[in-house]
Order: sequence, then structure tokens, then C-alpha cells
Amino acid sequence: MNRRGYMALMTSTIPPVLAGCNGEINGSGEPATQTPTPPEFALRSLTAPSEVTQPETIPVEIEIENLGESDGTYEGVVDISWSVSARAPLTRKVDAEIPAGESRTITTDIETTYASGFVRFQIGDFSTEVMITPESPAPRELSVSLLTEWEEFGDVYVNAIRSASVGETITIGVRYEYWHGENGTHDVFIEYEIRDANGIQVAVPQDQSERLTDQRGWGEWEQAIDFPTEGLDPGEYTVEVQVRNNRTDDVSSPATDTFDLQ
Repeated sequence: MNRRGYMALMTSTIPPVLAGCNGEINGSGEPATQTPTPPEFALRSLTAPSEVTQPETIPVEIEIENLGESDGTYEGVVDISWSVSARAPLTRKVDAEIPAGESRTITTDIETTYASGFVRFQIGDFSTEVMITPESPAPRELSVSLLTEWEEFGDVYVNAIRSASVGETITIGVRYEYWHGENGTHDVFIEYEIRDANGIQVAVPQDQSERLTDQRGWGEWEQAIDFPTEGLDPGEYTVEVQVRNNRTDDVSSPATDTFDLQ
């Protein structure tokens, strides 16, 4: 009897009702309404293909999750870093409506017509890199010049001259852009065709170079040859240069320079 009376006493001390998620009730005795938490967004991933070929676009995908209890609009900015100078956007704004407790994948397409090479995308703590392969990996010539001498990169511009003396050994240099791709191998064949003022070919010196380098994508190079002028007549001469990428067999467009032998 005493035990049953004790249990009844204990039961009567339990509060009458626990209402609502937090156990609160309002002044009318009704359960209190809990305000949903605002949207809270979390970045889950940033993905893109490892390689595309011009003029394909790069689909960049960002996965966002709304951890809050309310629907909301996510707004973010993707930072874009190009490996070469290009008239290209450096940021891309992204946004999406994301219901509470759900995830959405935002896709933004990046044009590749600005430049080939490597481009890096970053948003928050996530980043990824894409190699943009050029439509043509043929070398791109920047300049060909008669030189006083060539010893280091930059001399094709710094030591450029317009004339030399007959009988001297002249130096002809060329600066060009070469596509290394991912593996950093530089392998070229260069042909220099020299013609007199009448368009008659007087010489076709050639040069070849193969080496390993830490460069990726496009890189600028300079090379030069020495050419003896004994037996040539004074006058105007034209040199036409073409560079071949031996890895792909693609050949550059010709570049020319005109100089005088006195």
C-alpha cells in the first residue's frame, strides 16, 4: 500500500504538458512557435574537366548546401587566374535559390577564346586547374631580326640591327612561342631562308633544339644562328623563318625581316 501511494505521488509531480520543440508555451497556454533559422550555406565541391580544347567552353560546377531551416539565395564569386595575359574575366558571379536542407549544383561556362594554357578557378577553400589546349599547337613567331650578337633571352629585341658588312659572319635570331602541353618538352626544327633583292635564294640554314623544361602550356623562346656572308654581294636581303613543333609536326606561319649588307 505504501509503495502504490508513493508512485501516485511521484506521478502527480510531472508537469502537465510539454509543448513545442523547446518546451515553451505562450501566455494563452498554446505551444510557442519556434522561428526557423535563416539560410546557412556551405560549399561542398568545385569541379571542372582537367583539359579542354579551344574553342570548347569550360563547365565549372559548384555544389552548395543550405544548412539552415529557411529557403534562401546563395551568391558567390569564382576567382579566375590565367597562366598567360589575356583579355579575360578575372571573376565570375554565381547565384542560386536553394531550399532549406537541400543542395544545388551551379554550373557556369567559361569561354576559352581568350587564351590557351592553364587556368585556375577558386571559390572559398576549393580550387581546380584546367589545361586549355590550343586549336593548333603550331609555334607562334613573335619576331625575327638581324643581331649584333645573341647570348641570352631578350637579345632578339635588344641587339637588333638593320645592316652588317659583307664578309662578316652575321647573327639572325628569332623569338617564338612554343606549346609545351603538360610534359614540359621543348623540341623544334627551325629553317631560315635567305633571299637577295631579286628574290633568289642564297642560303637555307637550319637549326634544331630538343630539351626538357619545367614550362607548361605556352612559353616564349629565342634561338639564333650564325651565317657567313663571304661571296655575297652588297644589297638588301630578306630572311624568312619557320618553326616546327617536332612533337606534333605543326609548323608556324612564316616571319620575315629585311636587312642590308654593305
